[in-house]
Amino acid sequence: MFEFEPGLIIWTSISFGILILLFYKLLLPPLLDIIDKREKQIASSLEEAHKTKKEAAELFSDYKQKMEEAHINARQIIDNAKAESQFIVKKTVDSAKLETKDMLNQAKLEIEAARNEMVKEVKQTSAELIVAVAGKVLGREVAIKDNMNLIRESLNES
Repeated sequence: MFEFEPGLIIWTSISFGILILLFYKLLLPPLLDIIDKREKQIASSLEEAHKTKKEAAELFSDYKQKMEEAHINARQIIDNAKAESQFIVKKTVDSAKLETKDMLNQAKLEIEAARNEMVKEVKQTSAELIVAVAGKVLGREVAIKDNMNLIRESLNES
C-alpha cells in the first residue's frame, strides 16, 4: 500500500513549488492580461451598448416630437385652408349679394326713369289731345304755346 517516504515527499513538494513558481511567473501574467483585456472589452461593449441605447432613445424621442410637430403643422394647414375657403366663400357670397343689390338698384332706377319718361310722354300727349279737343270744341285752332302753362298746371294738379 502506501509507504511513507520522506525523500519523495520533499522532492514532490519542491517540484510542486517550482511548478507553482513557474506558473506564477510565466503563465499567470499573460493569463491575467487576457482576462483584463476581455474585461475591458466587455465593459467597452456594455458602455457602447448603453450609449447606443441612449442614442436610439433620443432618436426615437426626436422622431416622436417631429411626428407630433408634423401632425400639428398638418392640422394648422388644414385649419388655415378651411378658414381661407370659408373666407373666400363668404367674400364671394357677399360680392354676389352686393352685385345683385346693385343690379336691383340699377333696375329700379331704370324702371323709375322709364316710368318718369312715360308719365312725361303721357302728359305731353294728353296736353296735345286737350289742345286738339279744345280747338275742335271752340271751332278754331288753339296755339299750344298759349295754353301750355295752363295745361301743365292742370296736369300737375291731377
